[in-house]
Amino acid sequence: MKGIDNSGMGEFMSDVAPGWYPDGSGSERFWDGTEWTEQMRPLQVASTPPPPLVTETAPQAKVAQSPRNGLGTTALVLGIVGLIIALIPIIFGLGGFLGLLAFIFGLVGWSRARKGGATNKGVALAGTILGFIAIVAAVVNFVITIAFVGAVATSVDQAVSATKSTPGPSSTCTTVQYPDQQSLDTCSDATGTVDLGGVKVSASPLRRSTDSLGSKEICDDVTLVNSTASTVDYSEGNFKLQPPSGAIVDSNFGGTFGSGILITGGTKSGQVCFSEDAPETGTFVLIYKPNPFEDNRGIWLGSL
Repeated sequence: MKGIDNSGMGEFMSDVAPGWYPDGSGSERFWDGTEWTEQMRPLQVASTPPPPLVTETAPQAKVAQSPRNGLGTTALVLGIVGLIIALIPIIFGLGGFLGLLAFIFGLVGWSRARKGGATNKGVALAGTILGFIAIVAAVVNFVITIAFVGAVATSVDQAVSATKSTPGPSSTCTTVQYPDQQSLDTCSDATGTVDLGGVKVSASPLRRSTDSLGSKEICDDVTLVNSTASTVDYSEGNFKLQPPSGAIVDSNFGGTFGSGILITGGTKSGQVCFSEDAPETGTFVLIYKPNPFEDNRGIWLGSL
């Protein structure tokens, strides 16, 4: 433009739509959107350039966070598998372990669902319940298995005991009769020796005596010889006396035999005594039973 420096105005008007605008000289000039033209007119009512067009940026849509349902689903799967395995013998322990995992994962998944972080609250709860049931089933199976193994072990022990060579009745046991006679008794007369699995037990004739307090009692001198390859226990309590009436009497532990352990090749001698409340006459039976869980007994028959 002649006589008009509109370089600054052009830079200012670069973003303004075409129209009539003051050009700074007291007149209006037409702006074609790119540059000023030669068209001029008197200054009209003041007008302000329209605000520059601002391109609005569309708000970004929020990306919805996917629900975290993995723990609840895992708990349900582990609970089902764990319950099945917990019912199977031998491997029930694995089922109990899987049930424990299901219980833990289910609780975490259920808690997450309550806080809105997951949508499978029911699945997580089902996994928790199944996991707990699997744990209980594994414990019950364990108890049943222990009981079964114990019963089998007892049966095996009984079968083995039945096949062991145990001392049978001696010839004297087949020729005498006495109350409570048993098939595995090994008999002797009043001064004989019986052999119970390598432990030889001898007795002397029964005799009546009086203890230090003046009480009546029946005593016997006995001797044990351990001919086995291991130690054996001995005690006065292993001896009992059966008078003619049949009322078996326990040792009163008033003798000198005592109790203890006898090594291989060892010998133990002493006196065992039994209280006598009412004197009886006839055949007395001295009984030696070293093991309360076995039926082998040593028997001595004597008369008073």
